[in-house]
Amino acid sequence: MSKRIRGGTALAALAAAAVASWGVGSGAASGGATRYASATSVDTAGSCLQSSPCEIHHAISDAASGDRVIVEPGDYHLTSSLVESVPITLQGQAGQAFPHLIGDPTLTSPTLQAVGGTVSRLDIETAAPDGLALDLQGGTGSQLTLVASGGDHEGGAAQLEASPGGTLMQDSLARVVGTEGEVVEIRNGTGSATLVNVTAVGGANTSALENKADSALVENSIFRGGTYDVNAEAGHLTARYSNFRPAFLTGIDFTDGGHNQATAPLFVDALNGDFHERTASPTVDAGTADPQAGTVDLDGLPRVSGPAPDIGAYEHQVPGSASSSTPAPAAADLFTAFASGVPTTFTNLPAVPKHAPAIKPQPGRTFYAVSLAGQALVELPGTHQYVPLPTLTQLPVGSTLDARSAVIWMFSARDASGTPQEAYLYGSKVTILQRPSANLMTNIALTGGDFSSCPGRGARAHGATATAARAHRSRRIVRRLWAQDNNGRFRTHGANSVATVRGTQWRVDDRCDGTLTKVFSGSVMVHDQRLHKNVLVTAHHHYVAYR
Repeated sequence: MSKRIRGGTALAALAAAAVASWGVGSGAASGGATRYASATSVDTAGSCLQSSPCEIHHAISDAASGDRVIVEPGDYHLTSSLVESVPITLQGQAGQAFPHLIGDPTLTSPTLQAVGGTVSRLDIETAAPDGLALDLQGGTGSQLTLVASGGDHEGGAAQLEASPGGTLMQDSLARVVGTEGEVVEIRNGTGSATLVNVTAVGGANTSALENKADSALVENSIFRGGTYDVNAEAGHLTARYSNFRPAFLTGIDFTDGGHNQATAPLFVDALNGDFHERTASPTVDAGTADPQAGTVDLDGLPRVSGPAPDIGAYEHQVPGSASSSTPAPAAADLFTAFASGVPTTFTNLPAVPKHAPAIKPQPGRTFYAVSLAGQALVELPGTHQYVPLPTLTQLPVGSTLDARSAVIWMFSARDASGTPQEAYLYGSKVTILQRPSANLMTNIALTGGDFSSCPGRGARAHGATATAARAHRSRRIVRRLWAQDNNGRFRTHGANSVATVRGTQWRVDDRCDGTLTKVFSGSVMVHDQRLHKNVLVTAHHHYVAYR
């Protein structure tokens, strides 16, 4: 990428600080105005208030030094570059999906050019064959996913301009999905640049990292390219606690700072772009603490989940470590207790990480789930295919969780602000539903199971005939769900009843003769769909809604 001139002298990075409780660096001065941008706005002259957001170019170009620009979720198709003229804070909206900034295939300049300040919580992409997703000229880039098509040797995901005050990228994923280009390039002969907890991966003829700065440091980072993992052709680069292959290292301006590893990282599904780490990856717990590292990973989860930080953009989450003051029971013990039908307490399981508001679920749109024990699967809406659910994942409402052989921890929005509420599930396939209304009830609908062998599955009888028929129906269980919430707003939907829970541990059995709801703690309001009545079921009692 030595031919590319992206304009502007690199600005000195301003002092790094935390932005609210997100744990990202901030170069923008405090006390500035806050402006809002929307993907659907066409306002190019307004004040960019939260109630009336602006078109994104206007929101950025008219910002003063120290201002904050909040980018609302959505797809921003850009036919011209977004260019900051002064240091600002540019970030996605807290508790919402990352905005997607997409540079047009004809765009010959970076999708985003940032000068100092902070860029955070954004998906930035270039669709141009020789395009650049991000040009970071000083300041801090944090919690970013950067993607380049990489159809030309000039293409790249990120270019960092080293600066006298130091340029920092942390907790970010950079990818070149094509066959050529440099994934991350550090430029300029003076100043310094630092990469901490960055995952940079590229295709067949790519370099994952290329350095041309006088002083560059990479730490807790993963580099996997096709031609080179690391190209230290000019300036000077020091790498420590990072993952790259020595055989794919070129250039003499390199210092091995120690604790680097060459064994390939184990990603969940690299072919489909999922670069979360598997439990057995050598990068788990292999990093080092650094004051320049963020306090949360790319998902917004706590950066240190085990005895040491992980290497890479994501932190492999250990159940019970996020915010629980007492250790969680062993996953095997938990799974065995459920599988044997023994009521199990959840008091020592991990609580919702309330100190990481960046991962708030979106009311009526998204929820989070992770497998705590066993083998969990998920089917996304419209895909008709189940895939593994190994790590804490944001999922769209309407997804189906397969908890038949797993204990799943999930949390959804309790209110319009996205306050998390948690539940634990085992034993059945369930579809998670939630309407974006004032009454944000999360609905857990049992699904799957074969009722075809149940006797008497024809038209329903009535009166004495129905009573006699029930006596001869099988109580065979077709599907069973164990669940517990923590004073959330959840309903479970069986074949014949709907149970609204109240801080409860309960079980729902869909049997051939009806739906049994059994309560182990708390209470459940069961709505019998055949009799059209509500029945309050308290601890150690049950109710059967016959079909």
